[in-house]
Amino acid sequence: QAMTEAETASDPVLAAEILNDLSYNYVLAGEPELALQHLQRSLDIFREAGDDLRLSWALESMAQAHLLGGNNSEALICIQEALDLVLRHEVWRDVARFTLSAGEIFRGVGDRAAALDMFQEGLELARRYALLGDECSALYSIAEINQAAEDYDQALPLLLEAAAIAERTGMKPH
Repeated sequence: QAMTEAETASDPVLAAEILNDLSYNYVLAGEPELALQHLQRSLDIFREAGDDLRLSWALESMAQAHLLGGNNSEALICIQEALDLVLRHEVWRDVARFTLSAGEIFRGVGDRAAALDMFQEGLELARRYALLGDECSALYSIAEINQAAEDYDQALPLLLEAAAIAERTGMKPH
């Protein structure tokens, strides 16, 4: 149904948004090849329209699809381009979110130190701009890294803080 809507949309940017949403759902479903196929069309439309914000969202989705598909270098390129775009436009909500996404990508490629740096930076941004969902995710991600390193004394307070935010706001930490 989403493909039909995208193909019949009179506005190319709307069509690209639909393709981007469809692609993100393919990422969530574990289908990176299908996601990438539709994301490239979405990226092309957003670039042609000069819509940097939507382009950044599609690049973040593409980064996740590349990570899922095992193409780590492309994932890093895409997330860096997405971050560059939102930094240029000072869209701090997305800077925080994409910084956390970069942390996930670094964790996925096995670079614990870079992942931790990104999660810490994302946590600072989330706190600065009162983004409770991102703060909760950052705390949880940092705790997971500490758990994996068997540093439970560091992990426990972070998990408790994330749980408190999640309980207070009714959200899940991840």
